[in-house]
Amino acid sequence: MNLKKKVAHQPFSCELEGATTAVIFIHGILEGPYQFHGLAEKILDQGMSSFGILLPGHGGSAREFAKSHRKQWIKYVNCQIEEISKKYPQIILVGHSMGTLLSLLVCEKHEAVVGVVCLATPLSVKVSLKGFVCSLKVLTGHYSQDDEYVLASYRAWSISKGTWGDYLKWIPRYLDLFHLIYETKKQLPMIKKPLLFIHCQCDEFVRNRTTKILKKKLTGDNYELIELCKSGHFYYRGDESQTLEQAILKFVTQFKVDN
Repeated sequence: MNLKKKVAHQPFSCELEGATTAVIFIHGILEGPYQFHGLAEKILDQGMSSFGILLPGHGGSAREFAKSHRKQWIKYVNCQIEEISKKYPQIILVGHSMGTLLSLLVCEKHEAVVGVVCLATPLSVKVSLKGFVCSLKVLTGHYSQDDEYVLASYRAWSISKGTWGDYLKWIPRYLDLFHLIYETKKQLPMIKKPLLFIHCQCDEFVRNRTTKILKKKLTGDNYELIELCKSGHFYYRGDESQTLEQAILKFVTQFKVDN
């Protein structure tokens, strides 16, 4: 399969006439909304609309990404929630990686947000050898079309190939990521809205220590934590893909309002 990059970095909307609940998908750093297309279709089947947003600096060149900033990302998410909530009185946020941090930071500011789903929440991070090699293959474009593991990462990736000089300029953006992690840890005890966390124990970029942080910071009964034993940051192995999908659909449909 030869996935064209122009597909991966386009924001999308799947709106259903008469729906009162909308799901907003928020991608992570270097990512785009394409990874959420399959789940968005499932949510549409449940009678809810969905939107895949594209954060500032993403979906373009490596140089454009370097010029973006965490404050832009937060502001954009807030603006998108405000705009979509004008039509949909109930909003559910679904974030992946850095998208979970943005979701958790803004959810209590919006009355319309009724719940948050967090996939691969990076409260404690690492870079495994497997993750580094995979990222290098995506960066350089040197990978096999039959490698489903690398393709899963490639589908999520939204930044076009740059120079090594461009990549060095990404360092401030990763410092932004660490700042968001710090702010999210402070925010967690104050979140009262329903939360669903899905953590993969073979994640190449998120430490398993993240689950301990969640259990320590979230002292109420408003959250559920599901752990998948065989899956990683982007690639879900075997029946765990179905487990993830079913858990998300179960969470979001509890907020569905029958017309």
